[in-house]
Amino acid sequence: MHQRLGVLLLVLASCSDFNPLTRTLTEISATDGLAGGANGGGGKLRITRGSSDGLAEVKLTSSNPNVATIEGSLYFDDGALAIEVPWTAVAPGTTIFTATLGKSAAAVSARVVTSVHLAFAEAFDDALQVGAGSFFEISLSATLASDVKLSCASSDDAVVAIPSAVILPAWESFADVAVAALAPGTARITCSDGTSALSLTITVVESLTLTLFTRDARAEKGAGVVIEIGFDALNAADEAVTLTSSDPSVALVTDTLVIGAGEGSLTTTASVLGAGSTTITIAFGAQTRAIVIGGVDAAHVSHVGFEQPTVAMATPVTLEVSLDAALATARTVTLASSDPTVLAVPASLTVLPGEDDHELPLVPAKAGSATITATLGGVSRVTTLNVVAAQSVASLDALGLVAQGRGSLAIMLDAVAGTDATVALGTTNPNILPVPSTVVIGAGALSATVPLMPVAAGAVIVTATLNGVTTPWSFFVGGAATLNQVFGDDDLQWGATTALTVFLSSAVAVDTPLTVTLSDPTVLEALTNPVIVRAGSGVASVLLRAKNKDGVSDVLLKLGASTTATTVSVKELPALSMNGSAPGVSGFRVLSVLSDCTLAAPVTVTLMSSDPAVVQVDPATITLPAGGTRATTTLRGIASGTAVITLTAPIGITAPVPIAINIP
Repeated sequence: MHQRLGVLLLVLASCSDFNPLTRTLTEISATDGLAGGANGGGGKLRITRGSSDGLAEVKLTSSNPNVATIEGSLYFDDGALAIEVPWTAVAPGTTIFTATLGKSAAAVSARVVTSVHLAFAEAFDDALQVGAGSFFEISLSATLASDVKLSCASSDDAVVAIPSAVILPAWESFADVAVAALAPGTARITCSDGTSALSLTITVVESLTLTLFTRDARAEKGAGVVIEIGFDALNAADEAVTLTSSDPSVALVTDTLVIGAGEGSLTTTASVLGAGSTTITIAFGAQTRAIVIGGVDAAHVSHVGFEQPTVAMATPVTLEVSLDAALATARTVTLASSDPTVLAVPASLTVLPGEDDHELPLVPAKAGSATITATLGGVSRVTTLNVVAAQSVASLDALGLVAQGRGSLAIMLDAVAGTDATVALGTTNPNILPVPSTVVIGAGALSATVPLMPVAAGAVIVTATLNGVTTPWSFFVGGAATLNQVFGDDDLQWGATTALTVFLSSAVAVDTPLTVTLSDPTVLEALTNPVIVRAGSGVASVLLRAKNKDGVSDVLLKLGASTTATTVSVKELPALSMNGSAPGVSGFRVLSVLSDCTLAAPVTVTLMSSDPAVVQVDPATITLPAGGTRATTTLRGIASGTAVITLTAPIGITAPVPIAINIP
């Protein structure tokens, strides 16, 4: 994040007639240098010795004089503990400056850059409560030997206040800038050095929202579960939260905690006292959050496995052992291997207090299969590792094989290995589909994907060879893409917009126009025409808008010489229908409200049951969204009998016929 000063601390033995530290270098640091410009065409070194007693000569060298030069020597005056030395920038690059004092030496690298700009800006807290204060950090791309002045501004001074000028001191590449939250809202903070600028956003809220960062947990009796509680913004004042346990015999928590002003969050520990389940509720005013803590008398193994079930011989693997609860004290899990000659395991492993898992590194010795058993408290879990003598290619999968297009070839191996795998590729006809001669799949990886550039349409066989085993795969390179299928809404309300999804027979080789022709442009309009199908894609989206109250229009699509058509109808107002079935007593069923066309605007309807003692509708008011055709509610069965569900729609919209719901 920061470009800090390079520092090398040395305390070397040296000889001196008086104080040995006088001739011992303890620290050397360097700023970056700017080639030419306002900073003098260079930077500075700062050199410190162990004692200020006496006069002492320091010799200086640059490893790369073509980048930077420095004076050959200088002196520490008597009483001087540190000196600063300017150096001259010659050309962009890096050099190493070495300082020698007696038998003591120290070195530091320095850069010459052609320009310096603002490189990074980030808020410590991007959400604050009114009255809270925080900081944001701003940094340069280089460390200079002179101060750099920045101008900063808030887009809304009434929301967030910051200083208008910020100084990045010499020898420092960053500064922390104070932020004051004054009123609810959002402000954009921008800082500039005159040639570059960076911005960040800070939000200010009036009220805090309680946040719980801990998930449900299980732990042994005697263990502790850490609970992290916080707010959605940095709090301006001390805030109290209360904690309660629904069953203190399972887990106990502190009743009241205070999140200090400017802290934003805190952690506390729930003490697990016994087996069972309890809900820990955290309250902040009227807000509550909760987690469930399960207590057990003793934990058991819940899972054992490897990240990859098949590996090549001698490939390092990790055995993952998980428990069903965090431990109160260290516990020993016993291990066994069905074939130690394939994969040997230690007799046991130890899981530490507070933990619920453990990872054990292993190395298989030979090809074969070994089943590993992990046992704790009489409960065992097993996993199997398959070990192959050498990797081989499991499959090849090609995408986007279109003549003169851009495709890809995915190579999948049958096992991971601890070293890179070099797969040799071949093709029966490079005039149809040329392939790279080799592909390297990195250590620990199962696959790699390489680009292909098919030349012509036709069938071809691609071979993959690894560790002496060659496997062929057959592929077909397609010719020009054609229009295949069209999906989308074919009934629209006046003013509605819809997207027709057009699928092609294959991906196009280059960006290709898809033209849209409408038989009645007074009924429909194409919002984009032509639609560009991007190279490598086999699908397109055609946006249409209904522009008349009533009518029908054919939509003719053309891609090169390929054409297809669909028909779209437009109506002024929708008609609604209901679809649902009877729930049982104390049961639930979904009731759908459907529109016969895609809606131009949201439609809110109200449903009512003639006998709520038999069937209830919840919620009774629902909204069909713009661009949609459906909304749902729930029918809840209360008692046996019959109730009629009626729907009230806005004026002009045809409401459905009431439906009878009969509960036996």
